[in-house]
Amino acid sequence: MAWSYSKVHLELLFTFKISRNSSDFKTNYIIHFSHNGFVGAGECAPNVRYGESLELVEEQLQEFVKQQLLFENTIAFYNFLAIFNACQSVKNAVETCFLNYWVKKEGLEFSEWLGIDPPKPKHTMFTIPILERGRIRGFYETFGLSRFRQIKLKINKETAVENIVEVFNLIGDRKLFVDANESFESVDEYLRFEEDIKTLPIMFMEQPFPADHIADYVRLKPISKFPVFGDESVIANLDMKLVSAQFHGINVKMMKTGGFTEAVRVLRDAKSFGLNTMLGCMVETSLGISYAFELSSLADYLDLDSFMYIKDEPFQMLRIESGVLYKN
Repeated sequence: MAWSYSKVHLELLFTFKISRNSSDFKTNYIIHFSHNGFVGAGECAPNVRYGESLELVEEQLQEFVKQQLLFENTIAFYNFLAIFNACQSVKNAVETCFLNYWVKKEGLEFSEWLGIDPPKPKHTMFTIPILERGRIRGFYETFGLSRFRQIKLKINKETAVENIVEVFNLIGDRKLFVDANESFESVDEYLRFEEDIKTLPIMFMEQPFPADHIADYVRLKPISKFPVFGDESVIANLDMKLVSAQFHGINVKMMKTGGFTEAVRVLRDAKSFGLNTMLGCMVETSLGISYAFELSSLADYLDLDSFMYIKDEPFQMLRIESGVLYKN
């Protein structure tokens, strides 16, 4: 029996730029658990936006692995997880790793254990990062984005309008989703931007303001020309009543919810409040994203493409054909 972890350096095929920052590589962690011939694996993709530095995450992984805990059953495991004081991405890695081991040992599928419908091939978005003027067409052609029915565009307020128009000139009547990553400061500023694109058939606008602008979201929801989705506002232990007052839909990421069980709860609660649901990801390998795909029956939309940004992606657990996501 052994817990272990390793650090993985993931070179990206392009500079992934959003309104807050940009990166050419990502450092993630892979955790393993082996016992009696069965092996589980999980992924931790730290994100500084949520206070998750590499140093903090590695410290927490070291401390966890050092204990070499053995759980006799899932009840014992979840009793531990309830008191496990760690970053959500670390909790996600530990939970997905242990459940990966457990379902193999028990001869189950994840969907059986979670009590949900099994995943089926489903369309996913491909995300275009913030690019300099005139570079979108080249990016679109290089990565063959004509095969995707759904495109997500990252924006900042400085170049948003021209980049949105440029993408629509390429995609025609296919679906465009716009992600602002908290780049606007006020409702009035956002509404001025919205006025410039009001005739365009945008599917939704994701997280225009910082997450702590709750009153701004409550004000915007009934007057926005486009449905507003929350992302950075969607973390573990949500007050779904408050979230539903702010958004028409939510983007759920297991790295933020701390794993399967909280993600399932959030997705189900969102539906009970009449919200649309999307499953998203950080920059992760196909290992981490394969677990999110297990929950795809609970989501209206998938944004599970980031394994495709990685040079020499190490696990090859998923593939995309004609914009549709499949398990290998």
